[in-house]
Amino acid sequence: MFSSRAQTCFAVVCFLYVAIVLFVDHQLINPTNYNAFRFVFWFIIPCILFFLTLYIHPIRKDYRDWLNPKYVNRKDVILVISITVCFMLVLLFMPYIPGVNTYYRQGNFNLFNYSLWLIAWLPGWELMHRVLLLMQAEQIHKRWAWLMVPMLEGIYHYGKPVLEVMAMFGFSFLMCWWTMKRRNALVPITAHLLIELLLGVYLAG
Repeated sequence: MFSSRAQTCFAVVCFLYVAIVLFVDHQLINPTNYNAFRFVFWFIIPCILFFLTLYIHPIRKDYRDWLNPKYVNRKDVILVISITVCFMLVLLFMPYIPGVNTYYRQGNFNLFNYSLWLIAWLPGWELMHRVLLLMQAEQIHKRWAWLMVPMLEGIYHYGKPVLEVMAMFGFSFLMCWWTMKRRNALVPITAHLLIELLLGVYLAG
């Protein structure tokens, strides 16, 4: 069994890894290499770190259940539906929101490229943040773990429209808190997927 110090050290390593990867992705990667970079560094390596987490943690069964659909209940479903409806309302007003309407311009859409981009990064983003980092955040500071992950997400989104960054912060705080409360990450994964699919429909329009 690994000591609590070893578990904490591993948690810090995971946080540093994600911080560095997000910085490199945001600042240095050529857009033509995005999909390959994200598939390897957002998905494959976080998967390895996730399984290492399950191996070294004394209550590994608790973490395995974070991706188990049998623990999704009625409240989870209601929350996903509520988030989806709220985002649909946002899309109705998006053409009239300064800055956002320029960044997300309708008609600038390629289904193949969008699908490839979505497959390459969305599973990895949620695995890296809502699963791996939340688990590791508990090792660093259990009480405030749900506040630590949104900070990395917020810094990564720097440069996007202010209203979107604020909405992303709110979404991230809610999803991290809910994930830790329910001990299941399927709500944010599903909600994030539906949001991106609806955004794709909006851009195609």
